[in-house]
Amino acid sequence: MGRGVSRPAIGAVLSAALSVPAGVGAGGLPGPVEEALARHRLPADSLSVFVQDVGAPDPPLVSHRADVPRHPASTIKLLTTLAALEEFGPAWRWETGVYVTGPVRDGRLEGDLVLVGSGDPFLVVEQVWRLLAAVRARGLREVAGRLVIDNTRFSVGDEPPPGDFDGRPYRAYNAPPDALLVNFNALDVVVEARGGKPRAWIEPPVAGLRVRSRLALSAGGCARRDLRFDVSGALSVRSPLDAPLPTLTVAGRFPRGCPRAAFPRSVLPPVRFADGVVRALWTGMGGWIEGGLAVAPVPEGATPWHRHRSPPLALVVRGINKFSNNVMSRNLLLTLGAERFGPPGTTDKGRRAVAAWLERRGVELPHLRLVNGAGLSRDTRITARGLGRLLLAGERSRFRPEFAASLPLASLDGTLRRRLPGHPEATRVRLKTGRLDGVRALAGYVRAPSGRTLAVAALQEHPGIHRTAAGTAVQNALLRWLLDRD
Repeated sequence: MGRGVSRPAIGAVLSAALSVPAGVGAGGLPGPVEEALARHRLPADSLSVFVQDVGAPDPPLVSHRADVPRHPASTIKLLTTLAALEEFGPAWRWETGVYVTGPVRDGRLEGDLVLVGSGDPFLVVEQVWRLLAAVRARGLREVAGRLVIDNTRFSVGDEPPPGDFDGRPYRAYNAPPDALLVNFNALDVVVEARGGKPRAWIEPPVAGLRVRSRLALSAGGCARRDLRFDVSGALSVRSPLDAPLPTLTVAGRFPRGCPRAAFPRSVLPPVRFADGVVRALWTGMGGWIEGGLAVAPVPEGATPWHRHRSPPLALVVRGINKFSNNVMSRNLLLTLGAERFGPPGTTDKGRRAVAAWLERRGVELPHLRLVNGAGLSRDTRITARGLGRLLLAGERSRFRPEFAASLPLASLDGTLRRRLPGHPEATRVRLKTGRLDGVRALAGYVRAPSGRTLAVAALQEHPGIHRTAAGTAVQNALLRWLLDRD
């Protein structure tokens, strides 16, 4: 034993050494992760990792820069969905009301048809068709008055415009929230190459929205698509309700070897999109609405005609987490605000509702900055340890099965369907992923071969990491290390 080294000091060094898991380097990262970082020339300080056995107290299995606030991208949806499951319960549903403001005689409504939204995030076109079919089944075919939309359950006037985030206002992931959100406020622009000439159309149909095709055929397969989308005469939420809908132009070159492709876009304000879809479906059923569109609260004395219920919340959060649906998550945060503090639901009320839930659950997230509940903001922040604490709360939740089942399974479904292909234990991985410019993230659970469940969070920030395979390679190195451990 050398001079000047006390027995307590040696004991502390030995204790620290024994607390480091096998295979974890001095920097706190597993060897394969350090190798992946070096191979792709990524600095170690661009990555934060936290891994904790859910059944064991501290120390964590891996902790590397775990207290550095970083952008979580879409992994922040785990916070929104877990809070909603615990606040509402997995069987909770939204209701969309249908009212009439006059008598119905021989199938003709002498008044307005009113749709009252409550924030249903999954009022997709099939659900809208079911709603309208139920209205018709009660004998209503023609509407002499207007279609009135009551979306006052939410107030989103202070929300930034869709293009404010990344300058791509018509991308479906930028679709704005609304209390009457039809089909995620998005349509598919479908392009098909048959008969020597490509053609384009939209699904679902939107009454009044024209599609102009200026496409030419080219050689090659689907990877050689070169398309441009232009929305002339675009509308905003402040545009008059009787303003004509814009024309959607699809131009460019479409390869012969690509029989068909679909491009999701959000090109109209929510009330105009809902109006166009409802009118198109209603007309397809043989009905007619003579009046125009109005946006107003349901009038006093209006008669309830039908009430449509959404799928249960447990299924809705699966759609949010497995497919990382931004506008569904934003509607969920607004719903939390409306239910906790009363309508109208606002983003600020939603943030306060989540903060109150965290306080009641005793989950401390000191560096949390929640913006819109979806990660679609440059200002969202959390630490890897914070995400780990959230995952531990999810594991202890009475609704743990519903929460865990909402996460994508590696090599099987959702945003993880192409992860870890060929690995025999890939489906032991349930993770939410996230990606923004310069950001890669994941958070969820790994079932180790020993049977232990590990809460895993990894946040990466580095210029260009979203465009290359480097971020995925580093994440996969961590996941394989966890899966291959004894």
